[in-house]
Amino acid sequence: MRVRLRTDFATSWQSYCRHNPGPAGKPAPECMPDLLSLADQADVFVLDGFGVLNVGDDAIPGMPEQVAALRALGKRVVILTNGSTRQHPALVKKFTDLGYPVDDIISSRDVCIAELAQSALTGLRWGVSPVGDVTDPNFRLDDLGIDAAYCDAQNLAQFDAFLMLTTKAWNSALEQALCETLRDRPRPLWCANPDVCAPFDGYFSVEPGAVCRRLTETLGIAVRYCGKPDPCTYTYVEKRLLEQAVQVPKERLLMVGDSPHTDILGAARAGWRTALMSDYGLLRARDWRALLEDAAIWPDFVITSSGGA
Repeated sequence: MRVRLRTDFATSWQSYCRHNPGPAGKPAPECMPDLLSLADQADVFVLDGFGVLNVGDDAIPGMPEQVAALRALGKRVVILTNGSTRQHPALVKKFTDLGYPVDDIISSRDVCIAELAQSALTGLRWGVSPVGDVTDPNFRLDDLGIDAAYCDAQNLAQFDAFLMLTTKAWNSALEQALCETLRDRPRPLWCANPDVCAPFDGYFSVEPGAVCRRLTETLGIAVRYCGKPDPCTYTYVEKRLLEQAVQVPKERLLMVGDSPHTDILGAARAGWRTALMSDYGLLRARDWRALLEDAAIWPDFVITSSGGA
């Protein structure tokens, strides 16, 4: 089994704060005991994946039942994840297998595909960050709408642009090689997962956003991000809702996530309401009040089993 690159909370938090400064939202969020207690606050619930619905490969206890209860109340439930490794059918299967009955699943990969189609870069040859097992049908690239192939440290020169979808098989040698080839010949770099880290049981993984931030700091290059908190992500969700004949004011859209710098910041700037999940994910077992103060990012609500503590 391939071991993913790992990081720690302090390193990830500092990176988030350097690159995504607040303020957003408002101080003194209202504390709520669970997701279902927010049923009266919105008509559409947009839920992050990691840290809200699952940690690693396991569903968060009680969350499938709460999501089902929201839908039984007539609420529309949409999953909005920065996970961009899998194609859409594989992502649907993942959350279905975890027991989540939802109305729609949108990934940052979907957003990236839409943004690529509107760009002037579709004729380029794209190198995509590797997944390890290229024979796995879940990791095909034929949905991207571009000429794309997985890259490695030896073949970077053949590509006209690069797309970070995953760090599933990332390593320091490949990162150094990418840094060198971009220094020698600058080319477009897109990132379909702006997350810096993802919470697993006992550790944090290094995600594409961390790699791209390091490349920006080293080379001074601009990265095109697709995913939370980029504005195009929330525009994409709103457009998708309209296509499904769902018309609600922005203040009746509620983003629920575990990351202040991606989930809360982006949705607040889009005019949505926001709720931070503090018991799982990025801020688990940490002083969420102090961290929100540090980030200057405030959700409307905090879902916490400790009540107002």
